[in-house]
Amino acid sequence: MDGGKSQQQQQKRLAVLVGCNYEHTRFQLSGCINDARSMRHLLLSRFAFSPDDVLLLTDDAVADSPHLFPTGANIRSALAAMVDRAAPGDVLFFHYSGHGTLVDPVWPLHHRDEAIVPCDFNLITGAPHVDFRELVNRVPSGATFTIVSDSCHSGGLIDHEKEQIGPSSTVAAATASPPSPTSRTLPLESVVHHLAALSNLASPNIADHLVELFGSEVSAKFASSHVAAPRRRGDDEGILLSGCQTNETSADMEPEADGEASGEAYGAFTSAIRMVLLQRKEGEVVSNRELVMGARRLLRTQGLSQHPCLYCSDVNAEKPFLMWPLTPAPAPAEEKQKQGTHASSTVIETICKDGTVMVPDELLEQDKEAAKAALDEMDSD
Repeated sequence: MDGGKSQQQQQKRLAVLVGCNYEHTRFQLSGCINDARSMRHLLLSRFAFSPDDVLLLTDDAVADSPHLFPTGANIRSALAAMVDRAAPGDVLFFHYSGHGTLVDPVWPLHHRDEAIVPCDFNLITGAPHVDFRELVNRVPSGATFTIVSDSCHSGGLIDHEKEQIGPSSTVAAATASPPSPTSRTLPLESVVHHLAALSNLASPNIADHLVELFGSEVSAKFASSHVAAPRRRGDDEGILLSGCQTNETSADMEPEADGEASGEAYGAFTSAIRMVLLQRKEGEVVSNRELVMGARRLLRTQGLSQHPCLYCSDVNAEKPFLMWPLTPAPAPAEEKQKQGTHASSTVIETICKDGTVMVPDELLEQDKEAAKAALDEMDSD
């Protein structure tokens, strides 16, 4: 038991949570700040994150805390600082709720790049070699960096991450009447128009406006001096759970639209993730794959057409979401001999008494089967 506690104490669990409602603009959303706050509560209550290690950036932050505003520079700085703190075995998490967009490629014949839209419109992209890809490349081996993006066009935010659940993955047709939510997307033309009004430049090129407005704080994708860094080869530790496919929109739900009892707006994907996790017993294993497929099924029952996706290595697809629950560190050989056949029952008794989630490996396999059976039952319904 002491070994399990030691493992938890040594492992850092770090998070950056962003919610952009763009209040008092024509691009206003309603549920993004609520998403960030509800995710913070979930991390603290279910996933053993410390309040000091969870940074919340929302665009309703108080005026005397400008560093808590989710500007492009602040988000990049927070993510870079989180990665800089990371060591092998740590768990890093970034949750974003807000608008997404598609940006034209720099080179001909390349696909359009996905991007998130911070509150100041200083875009952070999924372009090759920069932004999210560059951050993932810096994650130490053995740590994980999970990104949940409840935004439109979010399927490619980590460049060249392997598709595990994407356009080729299907679920049955929607079973409810489709609601009419607000879309969390901004067409590129709207982004350029907004930036042009601030930069006073008569240019159709978004890079011109971004560089004029943000200088050195602009994404390397838009800097003319950018030189592509070498691509990391093989599997990495990036895990992307996207609210929809690259060509789809994510829903910002108003309580009036669906009779939500809480009376609070929310993101459909964030809500679906929370529901899948909260429907499970505390300490039950939910893999990244199971979580995304469960979210797809819930959105289907709500009549929504967006399809959450999963991009990561084969190994990370089957790992528990946010690497939780922890398995206890192996006991020394002499301690194992003393415990004999009673070691597992001791852990089980502790679970029953105080709710600890230190589960032995053999029980994790049983939990995986139970989780799969629960999802299968949800699907049959």
